[in-house]
Amino acid sequence: MGVNCEDCKAHRAPQTVPYIVHESDMARAERTQKRLWVVILLLIVLLVGSNCAWIYYES
Repeated sequence: MGVNCEDCKAHRAPQTVPYIVHESDMARAERTQKRLWVVILLLIVLLVGSNCAWIYYES
């Protein structure tokens, strides 16, 4: 019961991806990154706002 190396090579062969698929995937990733930056900036603004509200409340 040996290992057939030809089967291993066939399964590990790199697959080619059409350029249009790559472009659509990159466009989706860019949209996701933009949304994440918007969320990060919104959270920073809300954090500063809540800290200012607490300082105003305590003083």
